[in-house]
Amino acid sequence: MEQIVKLTRRATVALLVAAPLALATGAGFAGAAPSTPQTAQLANSAAPGLEFATRTGSVAADSQMQVAVSLNYRDAAGLDALLARLNNPSSADYHHYLTPEQFTARFAPTQAQVDQVKAYLQGKGLTVVDVASNRMLIDAKGPAKTVQSAFATSVSNYHDNKTDKDFTANDTAPSVDASVAGLIGGISGLNNHYQLHSYTKAPQAGSPKVGGGPGGGYTAQELRSAYGVDKLVGAGTDGAGQSIAMLEFSHFTQANITKYDQQYATGSPTPTVVKVDSGDDDTAGGGVTEVELDIEVAHAIAPKANVAVYEAPNSDAGEGASTDSAVGGTAAAASDDAAANAEPTPVISTAAGALNLAGLTGKLPAAVISQIPDTAAEFGITTNLRLAHFLAQCALESTGFTATVENLNYRAARLMQIFPKYFRGVDPAAG
Repeated sequence: MEQIVKLTRRATVALLVAAPLALATGAGFAGAAPSTPQTAQLANSAAPGLEFATRTGSVAADSQMQVAVSLNYRDAAGLDALLARLNNPSSADYHHYLTPEQFTARFAPTQAQVDQVKAYLQGKGLTVVDVASNRMLIDAKGPAKTVQSAFATSVSNYHDNKTDKDFTANDTAPSVDASVAGLIGGISGLNNHYQLHSYTKAPQAGSPKVGGGPGGGYTAQELRSAYGVDKLVGAGTDGAGQSIAMLEFSHFTQANITKYDQQYATGSPTPTVVKVDSGDDDTAGGGVTEVELDIEVAHAIAPKANVAVYEAPNSDAGEGASTDSAVGGTAAAASDDAAANAEPTPVISTAAGALNLAGLTGKLPAAVISQIPDTAAEFGITTNLRLAHFLAQCALESTGFTATVENLNYRAARLMQIFPKYFRGVDPAAG
């Protein structure tokens, strides 16, 4: 269970000090040329955090790039209303979820709208390589110079001065022609600045054992007990006939899975690997261990279920492509084409994560939001719950992100009462 984390005052100050600087200098999200009657910028596809980075050069003009063009819902307001009813116990729609086919029929773009965007991308010189089964995503590729021209931006190499990491990013927010602006929600694949991460760490020498397994890990039985499914598995509800899709950004070593299955006699089927967009690039940080842990936990809790591991590049485009493949295919599918033509997977799991900043737009100053990724990386704010605690403390310290300097309007006696360690030996009555 996620514990409430008491964040350091240093981390809070780091964000609050950086934000006024960004406000003063005009820094923030990557800029973009203003929209014209002929074009519209996609501000939500600007690359965040460029103010912390140094541009090191342009990407090679002939290097291949693949992007994912997300389309807007046909009835976004209706979808929001349905989601509210699905989670309202007093609603007749409570937990009456839609099938992928029902979602597509009610909320996805029409085939004509998809064809319009496809024609637009092809007219810009890009090659359309795939359309999501629910028509919400179009994958396209082409040389970097063509991608940059298609979206009226440039893509450069950068070095993040805080995280000491090299990355590529679009210099400005992309733009599309006004004729398709109402259909396109965003462009993924233009930058790889902030990637998904695994926070798995190897146990340190001398660490206390937490379970009864070799090295102090949990046994399969201990995991089943922890999740309260030991009696179900014992009674034969063991996942037989079910499929589990795992969205991963690293690979795994089958020999380790086999050893685990033999150690605990799980009798689990061998996991199927589905390569998405040429497979993973193993940049998730300790991702191999995380993937193997995911598989082992599934084998412990649902030992007879079929597990498909969807290995995708660690990018926003890779994340979208792997989700689409998993939603549209079963664990028995061994390729993207097979997955696209198979039945939907009922259970989808992923362990890698990133902070979700999309919901903060319009609720916090843009200059504050732009500081969050690097501040979070520096101070170990790794989950959305921790981010919520962090921002709550920042809001308190800054009067709702409005104060940028400390208010020192204290009486001398009150200062000595609040900060006694700085006034040792001073008599409050003397002042």
